[in-house]
Amino acid sequence: MNQESTSNFVTTGPVRLSYFKAIAGKDTFNDSGELTGKEWSTMILVPKTDTKTVDAIKNAIDRVTAEKWGSNVPKGLKVTFRDGDKDGKGGVPDDVEAGAAPYGGHYFMNVKSDRRVKIYNSAAECISHDEDGNAIPVSPDLIVSGDYAFVYINCYAWSSGKFGSGVSWGLKSVQQYKKGEPLGTNDSHSPGFKPIGVPDGESADLLGFGGF
Repeated sequence: MNQESTSNFVTTGPVRLSYFKAIAGKDTFNDSGELTGKEWSTMILVPKTDTKTVDAIKNAIDRVTAEKWGSNVPKGLKVTFRDGDKDGKGGVPDDVEAGAAPYGGHYFMNVKSDRRVKIYNSAAECISHDEDGNAIPVSPDLIVSGDYAFVYINCYAWSSGKFGSGVSWGLKSVQQYKKGEPLGTNDSHSPGFKPIGVPDGESADLLGFGGF
C-alpha cells in the first residue's frame, strides 16, 4: 500500500478524540508477525455543525480521488470518513447504534502515523519535542480519549491488490483544545462482585486469599 504524493492537508476545528494512542503509540506487525514499528493513532469525531471542517475533509477526499483515478473510480472504494447517524457501509460499526453517543451528530474516522506525532498545548507550544526536534516524554494522561483537540491531517489515495483501493488520512500533529468527559474508561463500571461476609473470628486466609 503506497501513500500518494498528491496528499492534501487539513487543520480541523475542535474535534473529539477517541481510541487515542497518539502519545504512547502501539506496536504494529506484518502478516508474518514481525514487528514493523510504532503507530500513533486516534479516531476523530467531527461535529456536523462544523461545516468548514466537514467540507474541507470532503473536498480533500474528492481531490485525491480524482487525481488518483480520474473518472475510473474503483468499485467498493474504501473511504474512512463515516457518518455517525447511519448504519451499514459508510456508517457506524455493526455493534453500535446509529445516532447514539458519541457518534451521533458527528462524522468520524481513524487517522494514524508511523512516526511520533507532535503534541502542542493551547498556546501552540510544542510539548512533545525539544528545540532540536528530539522527542521528549509526555504524560500519558495529558490528552486522553474524550478530550477535544485540533488535528493536522493529510489525505491520500491508495491501491493494494490485497486490500483493494481507498482514501485514508494520516495524523501529523495534535493541539490541545479542552478536556472532555473520558471515553472508553471503566472507572464508572460496577466491579461485578458482591460483598463476601467473613464470619467473626476468621481471617481472609480461611477464604483462600492467604499470601496477598
